Amino acid sequence: MGIKNVKIDWINHLVGLLGVLFGVLIAFWLSNWSDEKRAEATLEVALVNIKSEVSRNDANLDTIFNNNLKLYEFLGKYLKSVDAEMNVTATDQVWKSLQRQYPEYLEDEGSEVRLDLDLFQLSDVAWSAAHRTDAFSSMDYNLAFALEKSYDLQARLSEFDGSLINDLKGINNTRESFLNLYRTLGFALGIATNLREDNYTELMQMIDQYLE
Repeated sequence: MGIKNVKIDWINHLVGLLGVLFGVLIAFWLSNWSDEKRAEATLEVALVNIKSEVSRNDANLDTIFNNNLKLYEFLGKYLKSVDAEMNVTATDQVWKSLQRQYPEYLEDEGSEVRLDLDLFQLSDVAWSAAHRTDAFSSMDYNLAFALEKSYDLQARLSEFDGSLINDLKGINNTRESFLNLYRTLGFALGIATNLREDNYTELMQMIDQYLE
């Protein structure tokens, strides 16, 4: 029995193979496109939430900052008016002026001090939620850096709440105890100033530009 020559249609095989490869590439591209769109949508939602959170923090920080700044200014003047044992060393005129300027901290009569301190307590819920998703996988580096910088500084500021509470608890009838609170509050206000005037402003602008 003779062997017949088998003719293979290489053209059709090649066309079929290319069709399969093309189909696989199309499916892969569509999958990547879908993943990218999903990542972009997740990022957009995260940035909208973060922008809202930063805006609220900025507004709250403005009130907290102004209240604490007034206390800080009072403590600076008050500490210049007493000695180490909290005896008043200022003249009657200076002391009366201090009482009129800061009635919320000083009684009209006597030298008893009332301290009204606002804790910073800034929110990072939206920031933490975004980290639990893949929102940052497609984010621009500069925006990611600005976010990290702002929230890191915010976290540092929030850490001062514990120190301020401890300083308040440590207040006694010594000038040094008031001085500890004064120093801690000064450091916190310095960080708050940077956060309000530089970081929050820059971050809000960058988020707006990214969402346009």
